[in-house]
Amino acid sequence: MKYLEWLQQIGFRGEEAGITEEEAAEKSQPLSNPGSTLMKSVNRIIIHHSATETGNAAYFRVLHRIVNRWNDIGYHYVIGNGSLSGDGEIEEGRKLPFRGAHAKGGNEDSIGICLVGNFNRNNPTDAQMSSLGLLLKKLIAEYSIPADSITLHRLIQGSSTECPGDNIRLHNIRYLIDIK
Repeated sequence: MKYLEWLQQIGFRGEEAGITEEEAAEKSQPLSNPGSTLMKSVNRIIIHHSATETGNAAYFRVLHRIVNRWNDIGYHYVIGNGSLSGDGEIEEGRKLPFRGAHAKGGNEDSIGICLVGNFNRNNPTDAQMSSLGLLLKKLIAEYSIPADSITLHRLIQGSSTECPGDNIRLHNIRYLIDIK
């Protein structure tokens, strides 16, 4: 699927901004230095859903760079649902430790993880949840993040969103890493 076609499917019209498919493809490429601020510390992890049925890191990078006019993708990781990447495939987004753009009021010290899908309508796949658990365990160990500092986008003070949808609950995520 082409980038501008995908943007149209999710409700955005790239050609209205004068963007060609070639420019969109260029915007899909990972940046070694996203030009954002380095986080001084990483203290928490925020879980998101894409609220789209399809997507992957490259497509969200195009969306965020072209439509939102951000310097890079907002998330640090994207976990695929089998649509444009493998089911449960973990893709790197914005490089750590650069500050993301994923949760108003929560970007200064957090890692953003997005699962592809609309979890107001559907459930995440078993493969996505398994990969999320593995990624969380890795990040908790690597950054010494307290396990109870994993949260949902909708729980961040200053955010007004349903993200990551009705079908993702904090207790289910904490169960993945053996926290009751």
